[in-house]
Amino acid sequence: MQNLCKVVQELLKVSIKTALSVDMVPEVTVSPMMGDYRCASAIKLFNQYKKSGSFGCANMKELAEKIIKGIPANPLIEKAEATPMKPDDLEKSPYFINVFLKNEVLQQELMKILQNPIIYKNQQKEKILIDFSSPNIAKELHVGHLRSTIIGDCACRIFEFLGQEVLRTNHVGDWGTQFGMLTAALYEKYPDFLEKKPNLGELKTFYQDSKKKFDEDENFKKKSRDNVVLLQSGDPKITEAWRYICDISRKDFQQIYDRLDIKIKEVGESFYNPLIKPAIEQLEKKGLVILDKGAKIIRIPKQKMPLIVVKSDGGFNYDSTDIAAINYRLNELKCDRLIYVTDIGQQLHFNLIFEAAKMAGWHIPPKTKTYHMGFGLVLGDKGKKIATRSGSSEKLMDLLDEAVKQAFEHMQERKKEAAKDCIFLSLLTKYSFFLL
Repeated sequence: MQNLCKVVQELLKVSIKTALSVDMVPEVTVSPMMGDYRCASAIKLFNQYKKSGSFGCANMKELAEKIIKGIPANPLIEKAEATPMKPDDLEKSPYFINVFLKNEVLQQELMKILQNPIIYKNQQKEKILIDFSSPNIAKELHVGHLRSTIIGDCACRIFEFLGQEVLRTNHVGDWGTQFGMLTAALYEKYPDFLEKKPNLGELKTFYQDSKKKFDEDENFKKKSRDNVVLLQSGDPKITEAWRYICDISRKDFQQIYDRLDIKIKEVGESFYNPLIKPAIEQLEKKGLVILDKGAKIIRIPKQKMPLIVVKSDGGFNYDSTDIAAINYRLNELKCDRLIYVTDIGQQLHFNLIFEAAKMAGWHIPPKTKTYHMGFGLVLGDKGKKIATRSGSSEKLMDLLDEAVKQAFEHMQERKKEAAKDCIFLSLLTKYSFFLL
């Protein structure tokens, strides 16, 4: 099978040479939102040649369209479009070139794979950690988690089929300031929960009610913050409440995983929490951590946004946890390859984590490999990212139930149509002698 990405890349290379008289190898990536492949060369070329007039183009859209017009005819390509990065500001927006492939060509290539035996070369044995699904405790799995879960599981199955050692890792959000709020709400509503285990039922509702009270009630907010300190110091009473909430979430998660036949091992944020300080100390000894307005940060070359490994109030955040996680995975687990499966919105974050690990000497390419496997955002009715706290998310179990219901109804309709065809064929056979 031909490498489709390289074919698209070569076509764009020829177009840029023909239309602009510039020799360059365009960077082509899988498109997370529109089309099949995306190229940012129009943005790069427009800015690079701005002083000389950007090839006579008034904006990036014009330049992108000029490159598109120069793409040689190819049976693989359905169309190419100039797509704005900022749809709400078309005049100033940078423009990508999105390339769409013909479905029939893809079908033909797929048939070649199915009809011809695939011969796999003996591959070097690797330990591969795939971080996927990763929901937050006290927030039910919703439709937005489905892509990470299914894509991550597929990647695991492929590497397992190839004989690699795969660590299926569920990096759940089971630690942080929200648990001060949740434990305070649990003790307030069910003060005797240790003796009489309540059924929290809808975890989503419990979380949203707790958040609403946290935002509106100053006394409750103070109690929540005090509980965070107690949890972090190992207070048995608050720890028990935290464990109770986590256990309920795990049971809900497992129902989904069992239904989808997903095998995954939970290694949550709480696991990495005691590893954060030692990891940061390593980075400080290497001179990578600097103070900035009271916070401890790591500056990544050629990146405006730093990693904040310690907040100005002395607390930790996602950057802190992911730094500790990548250190543990590369140095303690001795993984050869790390794959993080999340939405495309977190790509910059993980690229910064990968670069920091490289600067620290933990990640040593090509001996070790790190990847962010991004996918498009799952948006709600108003085109905004799904958020559990706002109540805009749809429960994944409800979605699966509806999918089964609609599939059953569809099969029933097909069954009726097939029955009609059988009756027609039976009658046609029975009375065919009249046609002789």
